Amino acid sequence: MSPRHPQVYVKVNAKVDAGIASLISALSRFPLLETFESCQGDVGGENEAGQPAVVFFSYGSWEEVVEFVFNFLAPRLNGQAMFSARNRFDGAPTVEMEMPADLVNQIAIAINLLVKEREGG
Repeated sequence: MSPRHPQVYVKVNAKVDAGIASLISALSRFPLLETFESCQGDVGGENEAGQPAVVFFSYGSWEEVVEFVFNFLAPRLNGQAMFSARNRFDGAPTVEMEMPADLVNQIAIAINLLVKEREGG
């Protein structure tokens, strides 16, 4: 279903887990990227496994997702995050980004640098 009126991207304030806020802010610097769900995960203790951090987002068409996620973003993060993409109920692509919870801030720093690279600066 197409919108009745033309739509544009704007950055909005939204509540997110404190431990993933830096990553959401970094990802939001890419103009087409729209996050819609995230969880900071848990690092875990000495005898317990942690839960990974996860972000779900969209990034335009399938062609744009492939170029941005699999040809640009994933290779530059050197395996620190895992990506998968699938169809939403309406056929649009959804991307899942998963990483160890203790790497979220490190990945956010890397993504902020990639924004500058993408912008040519």
